[in-house]
Amino acid sequence: MLILLACTTALPPAADPVPGEVMDGIPSASLVGGDWHVESDHGRARLSGPANIDLGAEVLPEFTFNPDRSAVVFPQGIDSPLADLFLVSLPGGERTRLTDWPGAEDRPVFSPDGQRLAFFADKTGLASLYVMDLSTGGIEQVSNVGLEHKRRMGGPPEGFVHPPFSSLPTWDARGVSYTSVEGPVTVVVP
Repeated sequence: MLILLACTTALPPAADPVPGEVMDGIPSASLVGGDWHVESDHGRARLSGPANIDLGAEVLPEFTFNPDRSAVVFPQGIDSPLADLFLVSLPGGERTRLTDWPGAEDRPVFSPDGQRLAFFADKTGLASLYVMDLSTGGIEQVSNVGLEHKRRMGGPPEGFVHPPFSSLPTWDARGVSYTSVEGPVTVVVP
């Protein structure tokens, strides 16, 4: 005899979007950047403002606008359950795939001058911070460098810098800052 049990979990009420702040939570998220508003509901995202742009399905709610609001970057799973990063130019809506690696890339954040993009990826098997120069496409790993071959059973290798726990990082003059499972972290970016 097969017995099926159903469990339900009460979810807290959704918070109203706050302009300029990412609203954590799935299935919905919202971010306002100048005249632009990006919304995700059940993984389908759209931009509204001077133009209406459908970003498609399988979009993670981790949007970031560049400082002058001429582009938005977000992780999206296309042809794979693992997300790659995409940039959409504004207001035209031209889409550029920034990454196409094994593993997932997520939690993007622009540098204060908008010339570089930091993000997390598990390309080497350990979630690490990478920085992309948007003018050249060059990418540099800036955290957990050299640790991919030092993985140990039972936990990460010594010196491992954990990725963000539940929030998106910020980038200021000190570097990329966020909260990990071990507390506040700032990674200095060359």
